[in-house]
Amino acid sequence: MHHVLHAALLLLCLVHATGLAAPLQVPETHTDPSEALPVLTSVAEVRGLSNQEAARHYPIRLRGVVTFFHDRYRFFFLQDDTGGIFVPESPNLSLAPGTVVELTGTTEAGYFAPDVNAGYSLRVRGHAPLPPPSSRPLFYLMSGYEDGRWVELHGIIRSVHWVVDAAGDTTQVSARLDIGSTLVALIINRPAGHTLPDHLIGEQVRVRGVAGSFFNEHRQITGIRLFVPGLDDIALETSSTAADRATDRVPLRAIDQVLQFSLR
Repeated sequence: MHHVLHAALLLLCLVHATGLAAPLQVPETHTDPSEALPVLTSVAEVRGLSNQEAARHYPIRLRGVVTFFHDRYRFFFLQDDTGGIFVPESPNLSLAPGTVVELTGTTEAGYFAPDVNAGYSLRVRGHAPLPPPSSRPLFYLMSGYEDGRWVELHGIIRSVHWVVDAAGDTTQVSARLDIGSTLVALIINRPAGHTLPDHLIGEQVRVRGVAGSFFNEHRQITGIRLFVPGLDDIALETSSTAADRATDRVPLRAIDQVLQFSLR
């Protein structure tokens, strides 16, 4: 009997020594990488993240006023007391400028600056006046400092045209604002009646909208654009005569003379 027990114990030891015993099953645990991250409650905190940090999807809870809502593509800009930020498509809501909202979601790196990730929830909390527009010098726009903020610019409208999608539908009005040394692209929601506001060409105007940026694949700013809610945000400052407008506009030139010196 003792020999049998001894043999059984010896066999059991050999099984463990050779790894034939069934491995211990440890239940898998899944941790949310955002659980240890603090909740960000201001636009400045979101915009203060590095690209790498924003890509970690920090939880955010923001309250602010809608300054621009694109009536076709349904993205919008939200501004609080610390700054403004781009928010991707909102398929279930139509948000007029001045709508106060509470947004709960996470951050993402964005293509130029840290933004709000698409998987967010939104609650409307009322209405409020738009913030006073920033009128800082052009340098702040070119640096990206004003990106996402409600701003005011002054200049001359040089061109106005429709933007048409692949289906042939008009999506917005595009215009060019000459502010001296720089042309700013204006993105304007479609006016009522879909009438092209080409009467603005050559006019000195004051424009209010949300500052945006053109940028390259290296996240470097290459130009300025302004998201304008509607024609009510474009005010004439002076009425140019037809002769004045003719001298304001760049004259047509032959293709082989483009960018060459000329006094005309």
